[in-house]
Amino acid sequence: MADILPFQARQKGVIAAASVCVFRETEVLLVKRAKPPFLWSLPGGRIEPGETPEQAAIRELMEETGVTAEIIAAGQILDFTTGGGDRYVINNFAARYMSGEARAMSDAAEVAWETLCGLTRYSLTPNAREVIAHARGLLGA
Repeated sequence: MADILPFQARQKGVIAAASVCVFRETEVLLVKRAKPPFLWSLPGGRIEPGETPEQAAIRELMEETGVTAEIIAAGQILDFTTGGGDRYVINNFAARYMSGEARAMSDAAEVAWETLCGLTRYSLTPNAREVIAHARGLLGA
């Protein structure tokens, strides 16, 4: 299980990433990764040089799904090391859907809008359910 940090650690050797929980009424936007391990997750990816985590989350959302959203709050930050030894720090954000028809683009194989109750039908990345539940709470629902 990943550690949840109160702030982003910017250290050499850390892969900084961002993801976004986009809610459209009672549904959250999911993407199925086109690369291993081919699990369902939240739109997101690496933070590019010069980007803030928020900018990276919005850029990755557009690149992967064609959707735009408004970030409402910063969510959990996950810090974990993969079996291959890569250390990731992922900044998660809670956002409200603004526009666009969700479609699989970039490194997404599929996209889906799903209710929180329906998440059990998906093979999600570790911690995705708790990150989504936390983000939903940040939106006041």
